[in-house]
Amino acid sequence: MGCASSVPGGDDAALFSHPGHAANAAANFKVARPKKTMLETAAAALSPLDNRVQEVLRKGDIRLVRSAWFVSQPEGYQFQRRRELEDLEKAGALPSPLLSADEAVALVCKCDRSAAAVSYGWLSADHPYPCGERVREMHAALSTLSHIEGFFWDFASLMQKPRTSEEDEAFGRALAAMNDLYSSPCGLSVLQLRRVPPRPVSFEGLYNERAYEERGWCVFEDAVVASLLSRVRCFPKIQEALETLPPKLFVQQDDGRLMAGTLSADVDLETFASRLHAAKFTGKGDEEVVLQLFKTEYVERYAMQLEGVLQRGAMTSVWWAQGAAGMGEVP
Repeated sequence: MGCASSVPGGDDAALFSHPGHAANAAANFKVARPKKTMLETAAAALSPLDNRVQEVLRKGDIRLVRSAWFVSQPEGYQFQRRRELEDLEKAGALPSPLLSADEAVALVCKCDRSAAAVSYGWLSADHPYPCGERVREMHAALSTLSHIEGFFWDFASLMQKPRTSEEDEAFGRALAAMNDLYSSPCGLSVLQLRRVPPRPVSFEGLYNERAYEERGWCVFEDAVVASLLSRVRCFPKIQEALETLPPKLFVQQDDGRLMAGTLSADVDLETFASRLHAAKFTGKGDEEVVLQLFKTEYVERYAMQLEGVLQRGAMTSVWWAQGAAGMGEVP
C-alpha cells in the first residue's frame, strides 16, 4: 500500500455496508472534501512507486544516515561502516547516527525529497573515500541542502563484508531495490558526487581515479535518474507539480559544489548495455548483475509501472485544471 492509502474500519465500515448510507456518505464526502493541489495529487499517485524502498527500510536492510548527526561531526571525521554506526547507536549516541526504520519510512512517505541517495565511485577497494575529501564535500553539501534529513550512502547504509548469512540475505533484498532509491519521483533526491579527489601520496597503486561516467554502478544510477526525468518531462502538468519540490538531481561541479542537474535523454536497454560494457567494475561479475537489474527491476518492472502512473496522472491533471477553473474537483 502507498503512503496515502486508507481503508474504512469500525463504525465507518458499518456505515458503508448499506447502499443508501454509502451513497449519502459519498455525497457528503464530496461536498466536504477540500480540493487537492496538483502536487498532493501527483504525490499520492506516485508514492506507491516507493513501496519497495519502504519495505527494505522497514526491515532494516537499508539504513539512512541522519544528516543532523553527520554535519555535527568534527573536522577530520572519517566515515564509518554501518556496523560501527550501529554500535554507536546501541551505546546511546544522541542524536543517533542512523535513522530508525520508522523514521526512515516516514521520511520517504513525506514525498518532499527530504531523503537522498548518494551516487559516487569508490576510491579504493577497502574504503570508498580513504582521504576524507568526500566526507568534507558531503558535509558542505548537507550544510547547504538543509531540507535533506537522511541519506543513503552505501558504506554506512548497507552491511559491508564480511557478512553473516542473514546479512547477505538483507544485502540481496537491498540490491534488488537499489534502482528504486535513485528513481523515486518524490521520496528521494539524488546527489551525484562526480569529482575524483586528488590521490594521496600514500595510495600509490591503491587509488581508483576512474571518472564517474566510466564506472559501471554510476552508469546504472545515472541511467535510472535520467530515464525518470525524461518520462516525467512528457507530462507537463505533473512535471510542473514536481518542480515545486527541491530538485530531484544534484550534480557535483568541478569546484565540489552540488548544483541542480539538467534533464537528460531517456536511456533504453540497448543504449544502457553499450554504456555499461564500456564502463569498468571493481567487482567480478558486477556487469552482469547491473545489466540484469536495469533490465528486470527497472525497465520491465519499475519503468512500466511509472509509465502507467504518469498516464493516469495526466488525466488527473486535466481534472485538476478544470477544478482550478471552478469546473470540478480533483478526484
